[in-house]
Amino acid sequence: MSQTTLDRVEDVPTGFRQVLRSSTEPAHDALDHRMSRFDLTDANDRRVFCGIQMRAFARLGTACAWDAAEGTVVLHNMVQALLQEAGDPVPECNDAPICADAVAYLALGSQMGATVLRRGIPTADHVGFFGLDADVAGWRAFCARMDAVPVWSEAARLVRRDAIRGFEIFLSEIRHAKDTISLPS
Repeated sequence: MSQTTLDRVEDVPTGFRQVLRSSTEPAHDALDHRMSRFDLTDANDRRVFCGIQMRAFARLGTACAWDAAEGTVVLHNMVQALLQEAGDPVPECNDAPICADAVAYLALGSQMGATVLRRGIPTADHVGFFGLDADVAGWRAFCARMDAVPVWSEAARLVRRDAIRGFEIFLSEIRHAKDTISLPS
């Protein structure tokens, strides 16, 4: 019988948030790899990047009924900022429900990531999505709450599964964008 990485005691992260991070790492890396192809100093690439983000976050918002736990306000603010930047219509959303904690993880984490991406963008372009400040207090509260979730509980399994589904929504929006416009290779 083979063991998965998390079956060995020495490989088990100390808290659920670490398990969530390692469980979603392949999907997260795939998304980062695709999104890193955009030159965010280029206005057109930035617009396409924001369009992908807007469509994915709008789908996630609908899938969680706009309840993203500590990330609810962040989710609303990001979608509003992205709508203004992207100029794309909000997509029809018919994804299966996604738990609030998975969307909080994606929304709060994305906002933290956008803070890093903003460093490579001219200051004059720190507007809209790239002008939003990260909700560090919300991220810390989310992390503390996730670390209290029993690692092997049904709640933990649901958050892991839905977070991976959330990353898949982003990847599907990249595929959709690729089908409609020329994306950077």
